[in-house]
Amino acid sequence: MRWLVASLFLWAQALLGALCLFAEEPKLRAVTGMALGVLWIWVALIGGALHWTRDRWIRWGCAAKIEAPSLFFVATTLLACVEEAVACAMTASAPLWGMRVGEAYITASANYLDLIVFHSVVAFVPSIAAWALWMRRVRFDPRAVSAVFGVQGLLGESIAYGTQSLSNAGFWVLVYATMAWLPAQMACAKSQVTRRARWWHYPAAVLTGWAATVPVTIALHGSHPGMHFAPL
Repeated sequence: MRWLVASLFLWAQALLGALCLFAEEPKLRAVTGMALGVLWIWVALIGGALHWTRDRWIRWGCAAKIEAPSLFFVATTLLACVEEAVACAMTASAPLWGMRVGEAYITASANYLDLIVFHSVVAFVPSIAAWALWMRRVRFDPRAVSAVFGVQGLLGESIAYGTQSLSNAGFWVLVYATMAWLPAQMACAKSQVTRRARWWHYPAAVLTGWAATVPVTIALHGSHPGMHFAPL
């Protein structure tokens, strides 16, 4: 698992680093620089800190008066909010790249509350809830949960923003997997469910989450701007 994570990180670092250094278009350099900020702050620093303190968090989760599925839901949602705070800060860092805020960006809005309530985390919540509901029935492998959640995020980005997201698979898989890794560890350690998940439970959790996301996405697109900035 560590080799896989390291390989994905190096893939993302190499791709984004090359674009940031050698791209002739200033906006592309700024956007890839912002993505590198997310990679290092969210995945490397925050993800690394969560990894090294995981035993403490797992003990706390096991002692907390909350059921394992609810623990997964709350913890993953909170970490998604943290990740979006990092991404929003990168969008706000546009002046560091010689741009005005909104000329180059990696989020739909520079307003954090608007971002999580109307654009990003609100769309993640149904998928997180779907995983939590399945955890009431079966006991998942926590490493598999984080890996599948990462692939689920990659596919979601590809559906929403185009298949070019697949070229940066290392980045997207790590961004989303980091949201779910520690919560899955905590929930699986606390779970009292004895029935082990079979291979088909993982795609079932993904598909259930996507089905629940559709009405939320439709409601958001019908009532709120999809993007607050001009196209790049």
